[in-house]
Amino acid sequence: MMYAIRTECEAIVDDRIAKFSPELEEDFLNHYIKEMKSVEDQIQQAEKEGKPHKLRRITKEEIIHQLVTFYFAGIDTTGHLIAMGFYAIAEYPQCY
Repeated sequence: MMYAIRTECEAIVDDRIAKFSPELEEDFLNHYIKEMKSVEDQIQQAEKEGKPHKLRRITKEEIIHQLVTFYFAGIDTTGHLIAMGFYAIAEYPQCY
């Protein structure tokens, strides 16, 4: 299952990178891709000018890991909220 989720997240990231435009809606995934491309441009400019730099590239792999983290965090919090709602209804049926 984890492999399937990771594969799907990788496909989403690849698609978003291919369709990236700075004018797109600002969500966390576009923010990461925008930052990745910005740092790549800065590194290329520094290398072209022969200047040393300490910039670190954000890799596609890191973006995929962040997407998987957000995916599981959303599932966990939503599942917990639903479970606690059912518990509250069962514990206090007069409120329902």
